Amino acid sequence: MAKRRKKKKISMSTLVFAILCICVGYILNDIINETYAKVETQNIPIGDIENASIKSHYINVGQGDSIFIELPDNECMLIDAGEADSGKKIVEYITQLGYNKIDYLIATHPHADHIGGMKYVVNTFDIGLIYMPKVTTNTSTYINLLKAIDSKGLKIKSAKAGINIIDKEDFKIDILAPNNDKYEDLNDYSVVIKLVYKNISYLY
Repeated sequence: MAKRRKKKKISMSTLVFAILCICVGYILNDIINETYAKVETQNIPIGDIENASIKSHYINVGQGDSIFIELPDNECMLIDAGEADSGKKIVEYITQLGYNKIDYLIATHPHADHIGGMKYVVNTFDIGLIYMPKVTTNTSTYINLLKAIDSKGLKIKSAKAGINIIDKEDFKIDILAPNNDKYEDLNDYSVVIKLVYKNISYLY
């Protein structure tokens, strides 16, 4: 005769704990989503040099990346420009801030979700210095960007570890990576920017 298994009883304390975990999960998810939305739509002040604020703008381009940084002396820097369909949005965003020139343009690596909108940016704004890692691809996105840069008579500076972009009193911008000449993956060529203001530093 088969033995009947005893059903395990769930204690009240276990049930309450499980419900609390679920509730906390929902609360944390709401907090994370709210914080992410704020980062997408607001700029973040990161210092003040001679009464000139420095602000980072994280532009929502969906898949990809685009960071616009307002620097002292009315200069600015753009790091990446999302996919091709993000170019117009990025230009409109920067124009609304009152800028018609990008002093420092950084293409971190030649994947379409980072340089796709950069052709539109180059064609629209006056461009100062352009930094890109020393790696090439045969994609139309990359080739079209090179053509846009060449058509305006601009030159590309090699982005690699040890390059200094800005060196002023209490304010520096250096390139920390890539620190090798050759990688197997394009992502590993990604440019890393370090901005230092007094004793505070930021990585992009």
